Amino acid sequence: MLSIINRTYYPSIPIDEINSILIDNRVWLVQENGSPWSGMSFDDSGMIYIDVANEKGIFQNTMLYVSWSKMNNGNYEVNTYLI
Repeated sequence: MLSIINRTYYPSIPIDEINSILIDNRVWLVQENGSPWSGMSFDDSGMIYIDVANEKGIFQNTMLYVSWSKMNNGNYEVNTYLI
């Protein structure tokens, strides 16, 4: 489901597109306490793990992994998957 994100370069980090894909599959980004994920600012490169949940609660052994790197042309290479 997230493989489409890994095939394209982006002018910014596509966190809204990633979130939409997850929501379409009944999975939500959440804070550690289970409240909706509030977002963050992204540097030129980095990685983040974000908790995910569904209607039953936070997944105990699954997180969203997102890594990104800004290329010389200004676009970002983004890799994301559930681990």
